[in-house]
Amino acid sequence: MDQPVIAQLQNLARCSPQQEICGVIGTDYQVYPVVNAAKNKTTCFVFDKREYFNLMKSFALQGVKILCIYHSHPGNNPEPSKADLEYTKRSGIPQIIVTPNDYRVVKNA
Repeated sequence: MDQPVIAQLQNLARCSPQQEICGVIGTDYQVYPVVNAAKNKTTCFVFDKREYFNLMKSFALQGVKILCIYHSHPGNNPEPSKADLEYTKRSGIPQIIVTPNDYRVVKNA
């Protein structure tokens, strides 16, 4: 992944150190944050459905596709959880897990 994109994701994680941030990276290599609608934002993320739907409509109009999903882990451990691995396997969409100082790419396991 492009280093400026990783740096941007890590900056987003620094701005919200106590809860997971989330979003997508498009095939245009732009970062598209999506509101985390999870009940417990400290341990998981759930895309806000309306915002995600609107983003996908915008992507369709622009000819952009999802390159990968990103989310953060509060603290400094970017290791994927069991849920992260299962989601990537089920969806086939790679993930980038970021912390303020590190990151991991999770590909289809």
